[in-house]
Amino acid sequence: MKKIQHILFVFVIALTLTGCWDRTEVNDLAFITSTGIDKLEDNLFQVSIQVPLPSAMGGPSGGGGGTSGNKPYYVDSGIGRNVREANDDMQRRMSRELYFAHRRVIILGEKLASEGMERSLDLILEHPESRLSTFMLVAKGNAMDILTSSPHFEQIPAEAVRELTKTALKMNTREIINQLHLPGKDPIIPVVRTVTTQNNGQDEKIELQIDGAAILKDDVLQFMTNDQEALGISWLLKRMYEKKLTVSVRKESELNLIVEDYKLKPSYKINNKLPEFTISLFVDCNLLQNEPDLNLEDPDIYSLATRKIEEEIKKQVAGIINHAKSVGVDPYGLGWLVYRHDNKLWEENLSKNWRELLPDIKVAVNVEAEIAVINNKGIKIREAT
Repeated sequence: MKKIQHILFVFVIALTLTGCWDRTEVNDLAFITSTGIDKLEDNLFQVSIQVPLPSAMGGPSGGGGGTSGNKPYYVDSGIGRNVREANDDMQRRMSRELYFAHRRVIILGEKLASEGMERSLDLILEHPESRLSTFMLVAKGNAMDILTSSPHFEQIPAEAVRELTKTALKMNTREIINQLHLPGKDPIIPVVRTVTTQNNGQDEKIELQIDGAAILKDDVLQFMTNDQEALGISWLLKRMYEKKLTVSVRKESELNLIVEDYKLKPSYKINNKLPEFTISLFVDCNLLQNEPDLNLEDPDIYSLATRKIEEEIKKQVAGIINHAKSVGVDPYGLGWLVYRHDNKLWEENLSKNWRELLPDIKVAVNVEAEIAVINNKGIKIREAT
């Protein structure tokens, strides 16, 4: 009897130790580092992928897999009526299985963003290998152009985009999806574009550059910010810590500063059943360069310098808020602020026609700036005689 029990026990254990019968070898996978999605026409999409080629990353004599010459990555694209069908189109001509768990960036083409992108995002998120920590950007032009660029400092464009995004707005998929569903808040996505290196024609390459932000209304691109508005967005999203700031003080003379710390305090009051907002910023800067040689230990001159800083920051923040309000968009989340603090007012008076009310909503921006560390108090260098 004991012998039979031992045999049965061994048999049961054997059933649970089936091994890796359904494994997929690493050599059979194509690790996707980035995806680009472009809209070609109604109900027709082009999905591009970038795959590193490990055999080509050890030296300059790489290539292969359809790449040209020494590029250590492979870019391909498929066309379909949605993202999944486009992926299937690519898979039919690839000897390795597409694997998306290591994807670092998703880039949406400008045309796709302008015509609505939520359906494409839903298809991406439904894929079990998608990661919400993946960075998301909008390309100025086609997403495919970003994947085929040739940055100097990184072997793979996807890594260059990732590093650039970390120093800018740094918006991942989770944050953008959340913003799409917040009442009184519209999504903001960093913009990336290609630029040609400015080195007088020597070894010119197509580099990448973060170029402001895409401001959306729901899931549709409304406009892309200019340089000043991009700084305003960074202030509002608390992304200006340890960022550089250049302020004109006199004609052809500027102060260069670094933002050491700052606090942003939004508030509102109700007037005739409508909110009136005040956005207050308290900024501490360190001086990096004193080009006009101002003696900042003089109280009057110090006051002049801080006033110029305050005016510049106010112009940046008010610029993006006023532009967005004029087209009925709320990227900062003024409505979300009311929703959280006075939900009854929001639901009864504001939620149904918030976009129509936005152009007439009053928003005041107040800035208080201090120069905490002064490295150059206005010493003039004279030639030795």
